[in-house]
Amino acid sequence: QIRSILTQMDEITSLSLSPIEFERLSLMLAISVKRVSEKKCVSLSEQILNTVFNADSNDIFAILQKLFAQTFKIDFPLTEISYYSMLLIFSKNSSENNVKDAAIDTKIETKIVLEFVGVVYKKYNILEKDIFEKGLEKHIKLTMNRLVFGNFYYNPMKNTIINRLPEIYELSKSFVQIFEKYCDTVLPDDELAYITLHIATAIERSKRPLKTLLIYANSYSEGKFAAEYIRKNCAQVHIEDIVSSKDLIYNKLDRYDLIISQIPIQTEINLDVIIIHNIIGVEVIDKLVMELIEVYERINNNVIRNHK
Repeated sequence: QIRSILTQMDEITSLSLSPIEFERLSLMLAISVKRVSEKKCVSLSEQILNTVFNADSNDIFAILQKLFAQTFKIDFPLTEISYYSMLLIFSKNSSENNVKDAAIDTKIETKIVLEFVGVVYKKYNILEKDIFEKGLEKHIKLTMNRLVFGNFYYNPMKNTIINRLPEIYELSKSFVQIFEKYCDTVLPDDELAYITLHIATAIERSKRPLKTLLIYANSYSEGKFAAEYIRKNCAQVHIEDIVSSKDLIYNKLDRYDLIISQIPIQTEINLDVIIIHNIIGVEVIDKLVMELIEVYERINNNVIRNHK
């Protein structure tokens, strides 16, 4: 629903949001809607409200108010719609000035990001670093804007984030020290939980499907059935080859992350092997899929954590 609203806003107002801005806004607005449903809305000063109603943002405000009312069938407070308008205007300006901003490496938010990601990269092997760092920088800009106006808001996902991601949350505490060094202010846990989400998202984005070899003992059609079922039900695994046990070439196994086999095999390399005798029954394959997801998480977590 949020994505649909942003897409319509983009078409009506020509916001021209970058993909990164679109994803970031989708997450932030979804959290905000949950917050409104719990009757915990942002408070904005008259000065900010008057700023939102200027000529540049008045159209955006009116369209947002209409789309949110139609989509969620509830009345959104004036302050909340104003806050959404500010997010959109800021994201539009960020997208337009992205190239220009990239050339300015002395900004406070850039310094904070560079120092903080150094801490994160020591612990996690994050891929697609550019997306991670740009997302952090955009969030820090918003945080600094809220600081100017004394506006911090309730994060309804805070306790869930802390409970489910305790290790990443502890790492995020180093962000507080870095941020306060440059901005001389105290960040609440609600803001820190968002930083935890940024790191967790970057970790998930860094995970890669397992390159998998499937070995069948008797019938190729049996192996093909298992491979197709796994492909449809387990995106975490990529079946690269299906071979007969008679045609197995042991010295070429190092190109795989995982082997699924109907026969016991021994390899000289450290490679996960899942033995499954009957691969034709759906119930058996369903059980296998659950095991594959566990192996996927374990292998990827080892790679992301133990990258030195």
